[in-house]
Amino acid sequence: MDRAVVATMVTPGEEAFRGLMLANSIREFGGSLAGLAIWGLVPDGPVRLPLAAVARFEDAGVRLIPFQTDPALGSVPSSERVTALATAESLGGCELLVWIDPDSLVVGDPSGTIIDDPAALGYRPVHRRHIGSPWDEPLDRYWSLIFEACEVAAEDLYRMTTILGESIRPYIGTGVFTIRTDRRLGALWADTLARVSRHRDMADHYRRDRRYHVFLHRAVWTGVLLRHLERSEMHLLAPTVDYPLHLHHEIRAGRRALSLDSLTVVRTGAVLDDPEWRQAPLLEPLVPWLESQEFMLGR
Repeated sequence: MDRAVVATMVTPGEEAFRGLMLANSIREFGGSLAGLAIWGLVPDGPVRLPLAAVARFEDAGVRLIPFQTDPALGSVPSSERVTALATAESLGGCELLVWIDPDSLVVGDPSGTIIDDPAALGYRPVHRRHIGSPWDEPLDRYWSLIFEACEVAAEDLYRMTTILGESIRPYIGTGVFTIRTDRRLGALWADTLARVSRHRDMADHYRRDRRYHVFLHRAVWTGVLLRHLERSEMHLLAPTVDYPLHLHHEIRAGRRALSLDSLTVVRTGAVLDDPEWRQAPLLEPLVPWLESQEFMLGR
């Protein structure tokens, strides 16, 4: 059994090359992670991928793994990634699964993502509060419903701080994290998300603010983790992991990265889709490598 495997989702179409670029960055800059197995979870299988992409994934040593989307989660945004995680953890063969969303690049050695006992989770808070619950305000009905449905007790809530400096109740990011596969957190996430998404009161929240639907998967992820893990099993990863390039100018001094060398995993969001991407913050040292990547050709 492998100690750890890196997993991501590979979306059919041009977006597949995002996952390929992530895999290439792991091989090139990942340090202790560079030699790990990489799994690319593909909804409905590699047959839907461009042939050129399949060949490039093979060259990068990425195992492409088909999975079936869950009809019970069909209308829930980002639910494919939930099913992908549950599929990956069910395969066995590794103790730890390091999940990295495909709109990410590994730019340094993220060895801190390889968690040790007693940790069963390595996590980062969400980048910004969005629908999160402010620490100094009463719990609203949405989060009350989430925590009730997940059977989270009030004493299990504690203060988190986003990279923008916002103090919130627990609201855990889903872009980069590590789980211990024997805890079956992915399966619990999928099952709970299907149940909570059908709760009779959820539709009212969706109508009032669509973000309650868009970020439901994160809210439920948070509830599942608080319900099934002890606080001592939840390891806060360093802020060098999952650094949001798209929010760089909103991050205040003292929290803002000063150079790419100080980071290990960056979230690019839509930064690389901008025609002026070469002017993006911190990326200058990486420009020659990025220009060589298939996803970036012609941009």
